[in-house]
Formats: sequence, C-alpha cells, structure tokens
Amino acid sequence: MNYVKYFITLILSIYITNLSSLFYDDGIYQINKLEYSYSNGYGMNQDVSYKIDCEDDCVLYIKEYEKSEDDLIKIKLSSKNMDEFENILNKCHVLSWRGFSKSDPNVLDGDSFSFRLRYNDDEKLSASGYMMYPDYYSKFQKEFEEYVSSLKK
Repeated sequence: MNYVKYFITLILSIYITNLSSLFYDDGIYQINKLEYSYSNGYGMNQDVSYKIDCEDDCVLYIKEYEKSEDDLIKIKLSSKNMDEFENILNKCHVLSWRGFSKSDPNVLDGDSFSFRLRYNDDEKLSASGYMMYPDYYSKFQKEFEEYVSSLKK
C-alpha cells in the first residue's frame, strides 16, 4: 500500500512541477516590437502609451497624457535593459495573456488596456481589456512602471 501512495505522490509532484509548461510557452527572448497603453477613465481621461521598436536599435517611446507628438520621450535601450524587460514579461506570465479580450459592460467610466507584442522571430500576442484584466496584469503594470521610471533617471 505504501508503494501506491509513493507512486501517486511522485506522479502528482511531476505533474505540478511541469504544470506551468502546459499553460506558458518557453518565454519571450527577443522583442521586435511592443505597443502597450492604458487609460484611466474616472471623470477625466488619462492615458499613457508605450512603444518599443527594435527594428534597428531598441528604442522606447513614451507618449504621456495631453502631450503632443513633439513631447514624445525617447529612450535608447541597451541589451541589458531589454533583458530586464523580457524578465518582467516572463515573470508576469505575459504569454498566458494571448487572446485575452474582455470587458465589463456594466462600467461606463473605467480603466482599459491594450497590449501588442511581436517577439521570438515574429510570434505575435495581443490582449486588451476594459475593467477586466488577465492574470498577473497588476503585477506587470507595477513592475513596468518601476522599470520605465528607472530608465528615465
């Protein structure tokens, strides 16, 4: 009888250890292009949009609320910066967001986000939401804001 318990425990531990591979791809290791924006709709529309373009060099473009295209912030990203950002994406399981598109029709003035990514030699991912978010979104948003703040210094 102990062999049966041992076998079941072993099978369960292997299953649980490998469970994440069933839901998440190997990861993001090369970003070609990213577009991420979010808006705050409470009474006043506040939105920020970010774009990373790695066509030549990797550059982060930031467009802040009520700023013109002339006020666009441009930050050249090093390989180390990109590695840090890719780690954030992987840690927040962004690949699990693929195809997420949900909204709460009962909210008239709320928050929304849009996320598009081309990575790993042209794989694509898009996600969006209005008052509904994929798993790990709030963690991603917090870490992304901290990451961008560190780049601005």
